[in-house]
Amino acid sequence: MNIDYSQFYRGTTNIPSYGSGAYKKDTLVKYEFNTTDEHGNKVMDKMSREETLQAMKDIRSQYGDSVIVEFSGDGLAALAGGGKFMSGRAMTEEEAAKRAARDAAFQAENVIQHENTHRIVIPNYETNEHLYNSLAGPVIM
Repeated sequence: MNIDYSQFYRGTTNIPSYGSGAYKKDTLVKYEFNTTDEHGNKVMDKMSREETLQAMKDIRSQYGDSVIVEFSGDGLAALAGGGKFMSGRAMTEEEAAKRAARDAAFQAENVIQHENTHRIVIPNYETNEHLYNSLAGPVIM
């Protein structure tokens, strides 16, 4: 499905140098996804995480490797939900309880039973022969 994202395009900026070699970037392209326009009129709904990732993928595919695509705006708020448990941010009691329940369910489902196995060591005869010969001492002629 081809969606026209031109209404969200906010401009292009040349950047002097970013990266090196095959990873060198020379252009910054900006897209802004806001739910309201400058007059406060509703333009779009907030995007779901899947819609956001698909839009980013579609837009990036239009540009070559030498371009950085910047996304901003409150319509992309779904991506902020993915970083709920980033360091520096304390979890709420509800989030902590959900995480604990999820972890407990995972542990209950995925219990790994290790058998008490006896390992058999098979020596490397070539190495042992070399070792025995070196311990025997130098060969005297």
